[in-house]
Amino acid sequence: GYYVKTVPKAFRWIQNVSLIRHGEPFVFWWLFLLALRLTFPFLSFLLSGFEGLSVNEFQGLKFDTELPSDVATGQAALERLGFGESTVSKSLAGLGRIMLFNYLFTYAVLKDKKPSFQQIE
Repeated sequence: GYYVKTVPKAFRWIQNVSLIRHGEPFVFWWLFLLALRLTFPFLSFLLSGFEGLSVNEFQGLKFDTELPSDVATGQAALERLGFGESTVSKSLAGLGRIMLFNYLFTYAVLKDKKPSFQQIE
């Protein structure tokens, strides 16, 4: 009807991810994803990458301090960020696990959703 004729095809996906869907349990899916993210923060691609870059940048540095609240070493800065026991190799391993899961999940979905064609007579 009217919606299909007026909304460009490039923007029709928005209604599928909108949180404003009346009478549907779609909001619960977003809440589930949020709870999963808060429960397992190591599943974040961005956080693992930022952790690895921070460890690579700050490890072994020494800073000039002017105030008592300033950090004197890069290790203290990493501990302030919550990356005290982190290493670059642990971050790379975490990123590798995330990528491996995504590849395997994509393969499983594509294998399950094989296209089917009508037989030609």
